[in-house]
Amino acid sequence: MKDESVFDREIAKKVIIDDNKKTTEISPFFDHLFLDEIEDSFDIIEAKPYLDIYNSKKNYILKEFNRDRNSRRVVITFDNNFLYSDIPNCIVCIHFVIRDNILNCCAYARSTDIKKYKNDLCTIKYFLLDLSDELNVDLGIINFISGSFHKYED
Repeated sequence: MKDESVFDREIAKKVIIDDNKKTTEISPFFDHLFLDEIEDSFDIIEAKPYLDIYNSKKNYILKEFNRDRNSRRVVITFDNNFLYSDIPNCIVCIHFVIRDNILNCCAYARSTDIKKYKNDLCTIKYFLLDLSDELNVDLGIINFISGSFHKYED
């Protein structure tokens, strides 16, 4: 599991000033995770916008995978509500694929706060567990890409 030690790396690290907050940022950020590396519990309040959208589209996801197990079309998008919310969604989309009876996904976030990263991964893991159970497939990996991975300084 990633934690604040990620900022010790000597890659693309910089300090920026954002709305008068000092922020350490790595941009862009990529992580490749096996599901057993991710905890199972998540903050339901933080995850609610994603859960609502996922639940509204789950039947379409299942229908497409039942139509074509190798579909490349299964992408769920989350409204980037920055125009009307003070706390816009960070995860923009998740692309699910089944290969060799293994369900994997690639998630893209516009921006990721290190303090919320674990919760984002737990939420995505929940989607994979739920879908794999419905589709009777094995669990694979999460490829997580973020345009900005940051930590606000206190």
